[in-house]
Amino acid sequence: MIDKHLYMDDFLASTETETHITMLYHEIKDLMKLPMEKWATNSLKLKDVIQTNKEFHKSTTAILGIDWDTNDDTLDNAFKISFCVAGDKPLTKRWLLRCIASCYDPLGLFSSFTIIGKILFQDTWILGIKWDELLPTNLSTMWYAAVKQLDDICSIKISRYIGISSRTPYSVHVFCDASEHAYGSVLYIVTSQSNVHIVCSRNRLGPIKKVTLPRLELLAALMGTRQLKYFCKEVDIQPSAATLWTDSKITLSWIRSNPNKWKTFVCNRTTEILQYTSPAQRRYCPGTQNPADHLSRGILPSKLSNLKYWCYGPDWLTQEPSLWPTEDLSSYEQLKTENEARKPLTQSLYVETTNPVIDITHYSSYTKLLRVIAWILRFLHNCRNEQRFQFELTAEELQKAKDYWILKVQQQCFHVEMEALKNNRPLPTTSKIACFNPFLKNNQIRLGGRLQFAP
Repeated sequence: MIDKHLYMDDFLASTETETHITMLYHEIKDLMKLPMEKWATNSLKLKDVIQTNKEFHKSTTAILGIDWDTNDDTLDNAFKISFCVAGDKPLTKRWLLRCIASCYDPLGLFSSFTIIGKILFQDTWILGIKWDELLPTNLSTMWYAAVKQLDDICSIKISRYIGISSRTPYSVHVFCDASEHAYGSVLYIVTSQSNVHIVCSRNRLGPIKKVTLPRLELLAALMGTRQLKYFCKEVDIQPSAATLWTDSKITLSWIRSNPNKWKTFVCNRTTEILQYTSPAQRRYCPGTQNPADHLSRGILPSKLSNLKYWCYGPDWLTQEPSLWPTEDLSSYEQLKTENEARKPLTQSLYVETTNPVIDITHYSSYTKLLRVIAWILRFLHNCRNEQRFQFELTAEELQKAKDYWILKVQQQCFHVEMEALKNNRPLPTTSKIACFNPFLKNNQIRLGGRLQFAP
């Protein structure tokens, strides 16, 4: 347990009962055999034990950079507001990045606000703004409007306890959404007492190179799957009890089909999604009731503090599953999914044959065969040229007929050797004529022999 919950020189752990946490307190002290300091707990029983031992107890402490109030057991944000107030300094791209980096939010509880700065920073890259160049009026106005409302975020407190207990049934719900600017997912715990707790969220900017909105919705679904996988690993629960929501019917169609049906981008991501979740866990919810919508578009702090369904999800989340939203896949959505379908592969096959113009087996006389081919070649010549041959066949025409048959026989019997000689490649070792040093002359194979080495 110490290996899992020890961070540098800080130990952080929780148990279900005050008795167990008190026992853990004594075990840690006996094991470490060193003076332990900076004790902090929300257990009244353990507080009395710490005070009895005359040890210092902190009512407010920082847990991995997040402020924890042990009296009401809530978490605060760790934003450095002073870093975001430019004062008399001009608002440049460098200053904007400094402000964004000062908004420390590891759980993503305020990601619906921090995404505003990330979107503005991406716009500076798209516009080609230099680091120390003043931001355009529209960008600076949007950022100043958000910074002025940072005090509203400071007043928001998130409950540390998320309702997970071995004695209390609960379910996990992950909402995913995307826009042209960003995509993200948020995870909730719903207990049997109809209590809803936000656990964590995550979002990411869309790429500068434009990607279609259905693909961004698929990336959001993949992010929700990875987020669920990480959460289940940390709290040691099975992911089969989770329900994943999206307002994209196209994404649902992709996930519920065979991944090999789609193009590479969709295929790879749906395959990873199906490795950890089943299509039965995926459900549809309207976009107006999807809390992850704020992760992809952003919301000002003044609205975030009053936004109930960001912290507690939609109202129907605590109702019976029969009352949850249902989907109706229209023909338009079916048409859009086909845009990502793999096209069947078609290949053209070209076969070059060396069959002669006549069948040589029909002739028993070699002389007659040559004369027939010579007449055919004369006919082709007369058809292609204005100067025509007449009268009897000449010796030259008979020689062309003989060369024709020699070439055809070589193409049929020594095709591999002929291709190798044409491409200046060595002949196969199994070739029967390799030892005769063959070469090409007038597209015919000639044998070199040993005569060329004679004195």
